[in-house]
Amino acid sequence: MNTNKLLTMLLVLMGTCSAVAQTVGTSFTYQGQLLQSTNPIDGDADFIFRLFDASTGGTQIGSDVPRFAVPVDRGVFTVDLDFGSNAFDGDARYLQISVRSPASTAGGGEPYDTLLPRQELTPVPYAMHALNVAEGGGWELSGSSLSNTNGGFVGINGSSPLTPAEVFGVRSDASTGYGGMYMSMPTQQGQPFYGFDAGGLRAWTYLDGNTASWRLFNGGDRLYVLNNGNVGIGRATPTSRLEVAGAIHSTTGGFKFPDGTVQTSAATGGGGGSDADWVVDGTKVYNDTADDVMIGTNAPANGAKLTVAGGDFGLTTIDVNGNLGGTLKLRGSQTSFQVFTAVDETRMSASSGSDVSLLSGRNLFVKAGTEGFQQFYTDGVRRMRIDVGGTTDFFHSNNNATVSIDGEDPSNGGGLIELRKGNGTKSIEILGANANGAQAGSINMYTDTNSTTPTVTLDGEYGGTAGGALVLRNSSGQMGIELVSDLTPNEQPEIRMFKPNGQRTIEIEAEEAGSADQGSTIKLFDDSGNLTIELDADYGASNEGRIITEVIEITGGSDLSEQFDVFDDGSHAIEPGSVVSIDPASPGDLRLSDRAYDRRVAGIISGAGGVKPGMLMGQRGSEADGQHPVALTGRVYCKVDATQGAIEPGDLLTTSPTPGHAMKVADHGRAAGAILGKAMTGLDSGTGMVLVLVSLQ
Repeated sequence: MNTNKLLTMLLVLMGTCSAVAQTVGTSFTYQGQLLQSTNPIDGDADFIFRLFDASTGGTQIGSDVPRFAVPVDRGVFTVDLDFGSNAFDGDARYLQISVRSPASTAGGGEPYDTLLPRQELTPVPYAMHALNVAEGGGWELSGSSLSNTNGGFVGINGSSPLTPAEVFGVRSDASTGYGGMYMSMPTQQGQPFYGFDAGGLRAWTYLDGNTASWRLFNGGDRLYVLNNGNVGIGRATPTSRLEVAGAIHSTTGGFKFPDGTVQTSAATGGGGGSDADWVVDGTKVYNDTADDVMIGTNAPANGAKLTVAGGDFGLTTIDVNGNLGGTLKLRGSQTSFQVFTAVDETRMSASSGSDVSLLSGRNLFVKAGTEGFQQFYTDGVRRMRIDVGGTTDFFHSNNNATVSIDGEDPSNGGGLIELRKGNGTKSIEILGANANGAQAGSINMYTDTNSTTPTVTLDGEYGGTAGGALVLRNSSGQMGIELVSDLTPNEQPEIRMFKPNGQRTIEIEAEEAGSADQGSTIKLFDDSGNLTIELDADYGASNEGRIITEVIEITGGSDLSEQFDVFDDGSHAIEPGSVVSIDPASPGDLRLSDRAYDRRVAGIISGAGGVKPGMLMGQRGSEADGQHPVALTGRVYCKVDATQGAIEPGDLLTTSPTPGHAMKVADHGRAAGAILGKAMTGLDSGTGMVLVLVSLQ
């Protein structure tokens, strides 16, 4: 008997899900199809089922399970199988089936045929294995709900509680970093939560996906933590790091402020001693005794009722609306006198020296009698100074001059502007003239470590005779790049680059020096200053572009190609790897090769297999031009047809009857003049690509 079983099988668990806490059995249903000579079998058949731990050989698991006179309807049969509770332990299992058709009515008859291969069981029976392990452990299945009535500990990745009160625990094997679990929902509109219940009193924490805030609920949402770090207590949308709806009570410690001070009370007193003489009456504070008042000392000076030591003393009037009135200020460190009127009005300051300060608003004008400086301040910080020579300096808040303007630089004979960093280091210098007025101005830029030699110079008259120039130097002051409009009057622009030792290595000229009506050139020099590469855009009288060097190394491709137009009749794709031949109907053009041993063969279209042309030749606007690069020599991937014979490395290749494909040379007499080259890889059969060393012969 010749029987074949359909490779698709169906395994289902026996039993029903309608009974709560019903024990799952070890039986399952197997359904398959029997075919004899591709025809379904009808009638009864006898079966013997065996379970193995391997697809071939191996050890049988359990006993034979025979099933006699099994109905087979249009090839389909269904049987119940049970190999016992220990048959499935998590390892792979394979079912071997022996069949006898038709079934024997007397227990004898034809022998059984064993069907091959054995059928690997799908994972469904292992659900029985998982529930069998849990059987007796308190697990119950009700509909789609799984519960555990065990009164003990339930653990994930752990079997022991951390404390006797723990009934459920999740353990992570990670020794560092995160470890735990997620309550996850599929969309950002969800609100995954973790809740608590104590006899009906309930609280929970949850992530509100709609607002991206984490919240704590206890009789209402109480705590809000936004994903920008702001925290709200009773405030759902805090705009500060901490926002509280209600009073904050500090029972001890007080409140610490950004300046480091700690406030423990709404008002603090002074040092030791009694403050009983001081009276607080509404908004007024006064001393109701006739004693002297001292600040910074315990002894009155010259019988004064008010003595201030170690600092300034001032009297200021403020109206009922808080507006500042006049102020009288006496300096404690030197003999000086200052008179202030209301804010933004004129003020005056005089000291024991000759300096007099007149202030308008928040600006200060100072005339120093001995030095002759005129200085201007804002908010008490010096901003500008004009000396007797006319030099104007502008100051940083740290009192360093960062901008200096001189109307007549004594070294160069023109105006001068210097820009400095906050520490006073010169960084930019603008000169109105150079060489004591003989040359145009320039702009110089300096590094932090070298304020003598500029690293960048923009010169309006380079060298005194040339046009404008840009010079870049390294941090040591050595020439790096020199860009000039003309080194001598009316000559070409030029860019030169130098090594740190001053050796020129690159020179770019807009017009070749010393030759009228010549194009640009690029010259590259070796370490000794010798010209090794020259790119000439307008060489000699022929006006041709030319590269002059000793060796050209091409790393972007591996073949020498010319550009051709290839006739396309639409019947086959013209693509990289295609073999092309001379088109007799169109001079200078090619077409796909479509016959064996074609002596008109011209080459292979380059670019297949990721191997690009190394050198591409052609003359634009002439017959020596086209859309497709055709490899004439070098390595290139080629489409081949091995149905004419297997191709091995070293075989000579010629054209084939398959359009655009090469084949192995079998008739060397016909191959003369039709050889493409040698195969460098092989192809056993069919069509495909081989790497070819192109050598037309």
